[in-house]
Amino acid sequence: MSLLLAFWLLFQAGAQIDRRAVEWFRKGEELIGTPDQFSDRQAELFERAVHISPAFASARYNLAVIYLQQKKLDQAVEHLDALIELEPEDARGLRMRAQIRFGQGQMEPARMDLDRGLRINPRDPTAWHLLGVIHFQQGRDQDAIDAFDKALDLDPAMAQTHINLAQVHQKLGQVEEAQTHYEVFLKTHPEDFQARFRLGLLHLNAGRKKDALREFLKAETLKPDDPGVLRELGGLYVELGQPEEAKRRLSRSTRTDAWNLANLGVIARREKRYADAERYLRAAAEQSPDNEQLWANLGDVLSFQKKHQEAVEAYGQALALGHENFSTLYNMAAMHVSLGMKDKAEDFLRRAIEVSPREGRAHYSLAVLLDQRKEVDGAQRHFLEALRNGVDRHQGRFRLALFFAVQSQPEEAMVHLTAAIRMEPQTYVPRVRRILTQVRSDLDVIRYRKDFNDLLKEYESVPDPKASPSSRTPGNP
Repeated sequence: MSLLLAFWLLFQAGAQIDRRAVEWFRKGEELIGTPDQFSDRQAELFERAVHISPAFASARYNLAVIYLQQKKLDQAVEHLDALIELEPEDARGLRMRAQIRFGQGQMEPARMDLDRGLRINPRDPTAWHLLGVIHFQQGRDQDAIDAFDKALDLDPAMAQTHINLAQVHQKLGQVEEAQTHYEVFLKTHPEDFQARFRLGLLHLNAGRKKDALREFLKAETLKPDDPGVLRELGGLYVELGQPEEAKRRLSRSTRTDAWNLANLGVIARREKRYADAERYLRAAAEQSPDNEQLWANLGDVLSFQKKHQEAVEAYGQALALGHENFSTLYNMAAMHVSLGMKDKAEDFLRRAIEVSPREGRAHYSLAVLLDQRKEVDGAQRHFLEALRNGVDRHQGRFRLALFFAVQSQPEEAMVHLTAAIRMEPQTYVPRVRRILTQVRSDLDVIRYRKDFNDLLKEYESVPDPKASPSSRTPGNP
């Protein structure tokens, strides 16, 4: 707040002022520009003038300025109240009182003072700026933008207004507008750390990671040890797959911070240091036990270490906190399979499919479980869903071939059998040959088809690893 003490002749409103009051005022005026400016001595001189002539507006103004400088806000407001009553058409007292009320958190009284003052003097850019700040803090975002725009129209050099406009636009998701105002401000204030940092966050939230990295690195040169910029750079380098750069920042930041510990855990996981990853993630989860993603990540590193029961507990904690996402449900199912709890595994696979119906992996795993239980219809349906969603494995193809053959659908059976054999001839050609040795087999519906026999002939050189040497065809080792 930049305020100057008043010279009486410039501010005298025409009231009759006692000569003795004028003398005390002149003595206080003589201290302007000296070491005693804004001192208790100067205040006492102006107080004497006001005591003699309570209607002395210039003395009231100077006392408000002095007390404001001294942080004696109650005394400043006392004189501003009197000044506003004495000079109701002078907006400066209203604006000064609004600034004090704003600083004290009295938003509505401050806004009322500004509204009244701007009706008197609508060309006061400082008042428009402060009104914009109040609108923003009270949630009237568009009113804030209008007030800030008015301030800039009146005074384009008000750099701080660009920062405030950037924040309002950023809150509203108006990324391009926010970016423009940050960049305008940074042209004249390139060393401003907060503007750099906030512009980096803007780019990061918009998915522009390279732009975010550029701004965060510039912010880092301004404040190399700022915990916020170290944290953001560490996390960003983790996402960009540059663990060494990430570790440089995270190791300089507060190592007990849950975010940093989590990122160190992610780095250790990517480097396959699963025990270290577990230690970091457990420490992070202790600090932030309601963070479902931490528990999910901990479940992953426990599963990599084959700590199946502990992984189930970690995944369970993530799910209890609302982390009902595909990966957690799918991994939970895998852990229950490893523990021999296939019924529970099936439940989690079905939940995973509900969350992501087009994830072929879940359909395939569920098909395998159902096939093991001889639930042919369900297994067949989910093997086909897995195929439709990009999971094409030779085991599933071969099971589908047998299902369709038993159902007397030779065309479908041949499609899947051909695919299985082409993927893994050394496994399925010998298996088909062994099936054909049975008097009655699941492949009877296709065993006499030309395309079936042509397929086997194409792979006739493939040996049967289970056949005895004497039973092998001569010439085939």
